[in-house]
Amino acid sequence: MNGFELIGVLALSATATVQAYSIAVTDANAGALSYHNGQFTGHLAPLYQCAIDTVDLPFTVSILPQVRALRMLENNEIDMVLPLAQSGERDDYAYFAAPLYTVRYVLFTLPGVAITGSEHRIQIAVNWSSASIALIEALGHEVIPVDHHELAIGMVRRGRAHGVIIPEPTAAAMTGELAGLVPHDYAQLPGGVYVNKHNTSLQTAFNMAIQDCRPAP
Repeated sequence: MNGFELIGVLALSATATVQAYSIAVTDANAGALSYHNGQFTGHLAPLYQCAIDTVDLPFTVSILPQVRALRMLENNEIDMVLPLAQSGERDDYAYFAAPLYTVRYVLFTLPGVAITGSEHRIQIAVNWSSASIALIEALGHEVIPVDHHELAIGMVRRGRAHGVIIPEPTAAAMTGELAGLVPHDYAQLPGGVYVNKHNTSLQTAFNMAIQDCRPAP
């Protein structure tokens, strides 16, 4: 075997051994982002598809409960979780790539419920793995953690909570469930992807890709 043949064999071998990175798409976003038949779907799909296509590496996708996906990321069992907003707690065990968009958190209440100027603490139901919990507490409101958005909405309708916090992309996919409730702008956080803290090459790749895919201000 001559030198050129050896280089060719080594190149083919290197290509063949590139491992696919693993993506977990959370099921807590009501279809704002999902994955079916090899394609990302939903309101957020174009942004994430652009970044993933730009990185141009093989990948696998699993749809997982958000809590499980975050636990797997913390335990180095998966390479990436999306869609997620940035939070201090998540920053402790994973790497947040350059922000891909801004997540607006919307507070939904029954008509006539006073949010500002109230003499008592507002009770807000929220998915217990939400990045918004620290924001709610910082504003002096009481957090009622629940397993999913639908349960929180039901609590508001029954008067067991003053409001429910839902990310705007998720709320856009839940118009039927939220019918009759009044939206209030509440807070904002950077949104994008969390990458395994040990996978520095993937961190760099997504930081660069997001610069090309992030919408103009």
